[in-house]
Amino acid sequence: MIAWHSKVRSLSQKNSCKQGAITLALSISGLFLASSVAFAQEPILVKSDVLPLSQPAPVSVSQASDSQDKIKFFYVHGTNMNSEKHRDAFLKDVTNLHAALSHELPKSAAFQDYVLKQGQLSIDPVGVPFFWGFLSAPEISFLERQLTITESINTFFAKRVRRLLGYILHDVNWVEQTPNKTIVSQSLQQDILNTAKNQPVILFGHSAGSLVVLNYLSYRLSFIELSSFFRSIHASPEAIQYFDTHPQPLTCLQALLDVQTVRYDSYGRLKPFFVDLEPEARAALYALGESFIEKKIQRLNEATQTTCLPASQFKGLVTFGSPISVFQSSIGNPNQSENYLMINLLIFMMEHGIFWLHVNHLQDPIGFSLTSKDSLSKIEAFHGEKLSPVTGFLYSNNEIKSGANLFGAHGWYWQKPKAFAKALRKAFDEGVKLATDYHASEAPKTEDHKTVDSSK
Repeated sequence: MIAWHSKVRSLSQKNSCKQGAITLALSISGLFLASSVAFAQEPILVKSDVLPLSQPAPVSVSQASDSQDKIKFFYVHGTNMNSEKHRDAFLKDVTNLHAALSHELPKSAAFQDYVLKQGQLSIDPVGVPFFWGFLSAPEISFLERQLTITESINTFFAKRVRRLLGYILHDVNWVEQTPNKTIVSQSLQQDILNTAKNQPVILFGHSAGSLVVLNYLSYRLSFIELSSFFRSIHASPEAIQYFDTHPQPLTCLQALLDVQTVRYDSYGRLKPFFVDLEPEARAALYALGESFIEKKIQRLNEATQTTCLPASQFKGLVTFGSPISVFQSSIGNPNQSENYLMINLLIFMMEHGIFWLHVNHLQDPIGFSLTSKDSLSKIEAFHGEKLSPVTGFLYSNNEIKSGANLFGAHGWYWQKPKAFAKALRKAFDEGVKLATDYHASEAPKTEDHKTVDSSK
């Protein structure tokens, strides 16, 4: 139920009153859906557990700067964006927002210090839109046929609300299905490889786009340390011993899945690929011994090079108008792999200088808070010790008050790009300050990142 993309300005100013009524109905439905989701525990994410830490050109997916001293911004849209008209509006919106961000963010001393490294880096003048709306074309055609069947017997208002809800609910459900997560993240990975090359990257996800970027990072960012990872999912003693004595580069979940090193079981939990096989089959595999593991590792390292986003290339994440807390509530369930992946992703970001801003307009009915004040302590409890050094931060600001009401708040971020850019700059400054203050008394330690077992 995510992206009532509210492109009244771009798509149809004549229907503003009509779309306002539809938005109100959608907002009420969104609040109902949100209240019906039962959390297994409080979300691990939080209000501020943190630390520190050009002139825009037209948007072009194919054009990219070869300079590695420029940070590339990628923008991901929400739901109900399945037509060429939607795509064209999105490209225009990205152009305007990227221009505003390129102008506003460098004004922040904290952003200059934390991200731009006091002039060593700059924002690439070309912002990159990632449009995934066409990837579900066959399913959209089926939905369209079903909607057409009932339209002849419905009132005008009922037809419009049903059509809007149908497209939005379809897209949210579609993008959260595991096979489609793979399709969308692979497409985004290809865009990053083709467009950013080796440039640093910051990802922006609006509405359902926030789910897309979070899924992408969970599957594609190289943050998994194999020894701790296999110990966490209860691999065989032979495999654990091998990785303890043969350290490997960090990898990503998608690479592990692609080379059949791990798999999901029927409950959606990560397992070593050969767990639960018949005893005879396992015995035959173990008889292959170390040579079998070495071949697997060679394939895994090759897959990591082509499948994963290097951690050194990823600088930050911005989610806005986001319902992550609703549609990925399994993050709060310690028995689910999403919980395990999220905790370790957050630990990695905090220990490797990566920021996450989560920003919502106060009136946005689909923008849900992501964090709570004691989130860092919860993460450290799973980690078993204080995180150190903490050089990244997570900050949530859900109190933007001006410029929109209930009817247009979910599209406000695109409709008022200059105001949104100022809100992001303020949120970034607040996040760095709170992080710095929180950790001012912490003595730095020097320990390698370890993937932790969230099931403890």
